[in-house]
Amino acid sequence: MSRNLTKVDEPIYFTSDTHFYHRRILDFCPNRVFEDEYEMNTELVDRWNAKVSENAIVVFLGDFCWLNTNKKEMARELVRSLNGRIHFIEGNHDDVMYSLRNEFVSYSQIRTFKIKDDTFKSGWKSIECCHYCLDTWNKMHYGTWHIFGHSHGKHITPKNRLSMEVGIDCHKNMEPFSYDEIKQYMLNNKNVDIETGQLLPIMKRIGKWFNNY
Repeated sequence: MSRNLTKVDEPIYFTSDTHFYHRRILDFCPNRVFEDEYEMNTELVDRWNAKVSENAIVVFLGDFCWLNTNKKEMARELVRSLNGRIHFIEGNHDDVMYSLRNEFVSYSQIRTFKIKDDTFKSGWKSIECCHYCLDTWNKMHYGTWHIFGHSHGKHITPKNRLSMEVGIDCHKNMEPFSYDEIKQYMLNNKNVDIETGQLLPIMKRIGKWFNNY
């Protein structure tokens, strides 16, 4: 598979695992307190659109809906109801989405986003995006972050990694994560330098721990 790279110098959001139309997800994820899947659909769309502007970039990291390919027009209607220009990262429940791949800015299984951020020495921050949590990823020891979905908030991320789960169930408001929210999560990691991806010396880790309390 060729490596995909997209440069971004505008607002960008990340999310995954909405599971639109999936009735049983309400049993699997107790934080989804909705009457049924239709109320869930409406609420998740409303929360997405309240946060994401019409022209913002959204990276969706897989598992969009629970529909067969013969119901792809229902899936298309959902996609078109959402704000943002969507880059789609394929998950394990996205057969119908592949048939709608032309609805998206890009469609891939893994993609790196290089985001303009002048607080870093290079002026950019790279984020490796995949539906699944990766044990290692391209340039992880040179400061590239990794974000993923799939686990519905049940994955425990090692503290020596600059990685984060961004599924809809991981956000307290069940909405997409902004780049700034992800950056703050990485800043809160007391063990790793978010500029370089290298483990901090023990004394720096202790100092960082005290500075956060």
